[in-house]
Amino acid sequence: MGYVESLLGQNEEIIFSTRQHWLVLAAQTAGNLVLCGILEIGGLAVIGLSAVGVPVSTVVGLAMLVVAVIPIIKLILNFLAGDPWGTFLKKSLADILILAFLLMVGALLLFPFPPLGFVLGVLLMLVGLYPGFWLFWGFLVWNNRRYLVTTHRVIHVEGIFNKNVLDSSLEKVNDISMTQSVMGRLLGYGDLVILTASEIGKNPLRRLSRPVVFKTTILDQKEKLGELDRFERRAARALPPEESAAPAAAVPPSPPEQPSVPDLIAELAELRDKGIITPEEFEAKKAELLARL
Repeated sequence: MGYVESLLGQNEEIIFSTRQHWLVLAAQTAGNLVLCGILEIGGLAVIGLSAVGVPVSTVVGLAMLVVAVIPIIKLILNFLAGDPWGTFLKKSLADILILAFLLMVGALLLFPFPPLGFVLGVLLMLVGLYPGFWLFWGFLVWNNRRYLVTTHRVIHVEGIFNKNVLDSSLEKVNDISMTQSVMGRLLGYGDLVILTASEIGKNPLRRLSRPVVFKTTILDQKEKLGELDRFERRAARALPPEESAAPAAAVPPSPPEQPSVPDLIAELAELRDKGIITPEEFEAKKAELLARL
């Protein structure tokens, strides 16, 4: 049993599950993917040149300096974000270290010395593992962030090792607002804000994949819960348990508008056919109704 399945209550089922759109993952990992590829290929190129006896030329050194443009651009973007210096340094530390390494490698590779070129090529590939790790980590974060609609709740789960779970009861969902840009409609993503009557208030879901299906599933399940609630109220009103336990002579005649047991069982069958209740729940409630005759 997975972690998400362990969160489900008795007779609760997952109706729909989705994640953030793949564009979110692409935006978060594109820089690391490019940087990792360049560093690994560059390291192999340096090792290859050294292995065949070709000195590490000025061209290879200059290529490493060109690669340094990537962390420079990221540093500029982080600076323009206007964060405090502490936050800026925390976000940019990895880019600063990579930039320093690339500049050092580019400068050293300008001097033709094959053994040094082999060592630097290996070091270059090792440094390439760093953005490769964050590429893999970004995928894990994206893959473990799930949005689910069950028969009773809307659940938002995220976290790889430490799990954060936020759920909203369907009964407390008041409204759902959705925003989709033109590109979002073409590619199938959008933003949802779930308005609830609980302490959460607003539950924003950003760049959600298949937002229309997610929204309609919530509305459909909420309507089904309403039908089940209406049936329970009708059954309780028609056949109160305290009255069924009294002697038959003490039971007043039921008003004409109150449903009979066969009518309630027929309604119960409709709820089962619609998927609102399971066949097991149908049999249990049916037996309860028959026991009151």
